[in-house]
Amino acid sequence: AGAFDSLDSHRARLLASVGVAIEAAEQAERNAMQVSLFDFLEAGGGDAGAHGPRHVEVPRWSERQKLNEEKLALGFYFSGHPFHELQPEVSRFARKPLAALEARKEPQFLAGLVVGVRSKFTSRGKMAFIQLDDGTSSLEVSVFSEVLDAERAKIREDEVLIVEGKVQRDDFAGEGRLKVVAERLMTLAEARGRFARHLRLSLNGQASGANASAAVQRLRGLLAPYTPGNCPVRLAYHNGQATCELAFGDANRVRLEDDLLAALSEWLSSDNVTVDYP
Repeated sequence: AGAFDSLDSHRARLLASVGVAIEAAEQAERNAMQVSLFDFLEAGGGDAGAHGPRHVEVPRWSERQKLNEEKLALGFYFSGHPFHELQPEVSRFARKPLAALEARKEPQFLAGLVVGVRSKFTSRGKMAFIQLDDGTSSLEVSVFSEVLDAERAKIREDEVLIVEGKVQRDDFAGEGRLKVVAERLMTLAEARGRFARHLRLSLNGQASGANASAAVQRLRGLLAPYTPGNCPVRLAYHNGQATCELAFGDANRVRLEDDLLAALSEWLSSDNVTVDYP
């Protein structure tokens, strides 16, 4: 959760190296009981092993994983909020943060992280109460049985949820308090598919010369598991002499899942992977 950040901010590496550190400490204790004075002098005064064991090299945690590990250890997010890195994108369709919502007659889109869910049975059937948090505020969303039966699988704790629903004053809860009645629930991938204009990819050095065929095959392999979907794909290519943009056919529309965007960003870099909105 960050208690050892002063030693190394690479938390994944520290955690992966715990076993090595324990083994080294046990070995050092065994050695201390066996070394004679002459061994000590021959070793040059005890510098042997001063540098300690080597770290186990592993990839860094993503910001999301780092925060999830904090919550697992502490019970709450410590160094940030998982929703913050998504806010610029989510604001393209959920225009206002939870703290700025106002009661209106027409449905609104709102978004946040699911931090709690409770349910109860009513005369209309089972209903759920979802606690959403976007780092600016927390708000309860009521989901009646008609919506819950159809959208239940989308409600996952610690995951982003997009809600289309009526924001109303809740005079019973107190002055200025709001309540939300959900009309539709969407995952982030579904919201991207509904609101995004297209997924734009830039292939520059990755597809030059002899690399072109391999790059096309790799791209096809990355996209295939996420088809069919709703979002069109466009491919921009620049080789220093000319620039062109290709629009993929409808059969290659994709579902904009986080795993797809992460895999494309790892290969092409995040600057070359863009979800364009109107």
